[in-house]
Amino acid sequence: MNKEEQFAGKTLMAILAHPDDESFGMGGTLARYKALGARTVLVCATRGEAGKCGDPPLCEPADLGSVREEETRRACAVLQVDELHFLDYRDQDTNIAPPAEIVDKIVALIWRYQPDSIVTFGPDGLSGHKDHTTMGHYATMAYLLSGSKAQFYFLCLHPGIVARMGRGFARPSEQIHTAVPVRDYLQQKRDAVFCHQTQIGSIRRIGYLSEPSPIDDPDLDQLRSFEYYHQVFPLRPLRQAGEAMTQELF
Repeated sequence: MNKEEQFAGKTLMAILAHPDDESFGMGGTLARYKALGARTVLVCATRGEAGKCGDPPLCEPADLGSVREEETRRACAVLQVDELHFLDYRDQDTNIAPPAEIVDKIVALIWRYQPDSIVTFGPDGLSGHKDHTTMGHYATMAYLLSGSKAQFYFLCLHPGIVARMGRGFARPSEQIHTAVPVRDYLQQKRDAVFCHQTQIGSIRRIGYLSEPSPIDDPDLDQLRSFEYYHQVFPLRPLRQAGEAMTQELF
């Protein structure tokens, strides 16, 4: 089997909250699995209407949702995401969306695409953002109600990365089951991140995590060569001391 056909017939679905979550959070993973033959599907709850307009501003606040949607479409083209779906909820308001409605929308997409693996946010939302935590909660409910047999993961921040960023919520290392190798896809990830120019503040703060060139911090350089996941279903025990992380979501 050719390397490009390694995951042919597999589908990876990411269920996230905002434009840019796909690029900053798991851009390398999406690019990698597409390159290796999988189908990739992105579900985005909002259009990021309550975010920043850039520095200097690139649009009026009233136009931000449409601008950020277009940024996401460009980023998905860079990452070669096959399918993009917006759930049409307002940024910062997913926690007051009708629960049955939003869960039903996600269930319908799971039934439609029959993913083999699903990624969403865990209870910490990586940053504690209420849209992140809400979407992780609803995605988990939808997964359970759908009857899907997909492997189901929470996106993680490695403790070493959080220590260097000085922000975010790290998942204890023993809870991180999978480290997907993305070194060969960092340029693609960075190009996708830079599609989100309204979020230039975030790019300035943490854009170095997708920088493909070597840096003077070998430990950080090694850490950013992977994207990290906790497997929720099927249930896996905590990693024991000395037990290696797996490298695939399928």
